[in-house]
Amino acid sequence: MQRSVLEYFFSDAIRYIDRKLFFCYHICIKLHMLLVITMDNYIKTIKGLAEKNRIRILALLHRVKTEVCVCEIVDALEECQYNVSRHLKVLQQAGLIVSRKKGKWNYYRLNEKQVPFQEKLLQAVSYISSETINEDFKRLRKRLSIRVNNECVIGISKNNDQQ
Repeated sequence: MQRSVLEYFFSDAIRYIDRKLFFCYHICIKLHMLLVITMDNYIKTIKGLAEKNRIRILALLHRVKTEVCVCEIVDALEECQYNVSRHLKVLQQAGLIVSRKKGKWNYYRLNEKQVPFQEKLLQAVSYISSETINEDFKRLRKRLSIRVNNECVIGISKNNDQQ
């Protein structure tokens, strides 16, 4: 059975359209996944701010404008090391802070590569003025003053691990 020119033309056209539709379908799926991932990131970021001590940590890191060791944050907040580390992990997963390990010390700082949404939230946190955050900052400045060569050297100086 011989095919006519029209049959060849239409079969080629249909295959071409099928390929284009298949391609468009995959682009739509990928765009949908990006939107879902972005929404999940927004939710993670907002959840990262949904606790008083995490806001205190962010406010400290924003004010001090340098990386800070976990033990320095523990002393500044007067909270136990376990809780501070847990809060730091949540903030890091939310993309608000980044960490660097140097020897036995873990240093944290604000993430410089933030999306505008995160920048605006951190800007809002910077406007929070409370006596607690001011006292935290005073303790942190005092704690940072005992660094040697701008590095933490003594670990946790108060008895916060037993809280």
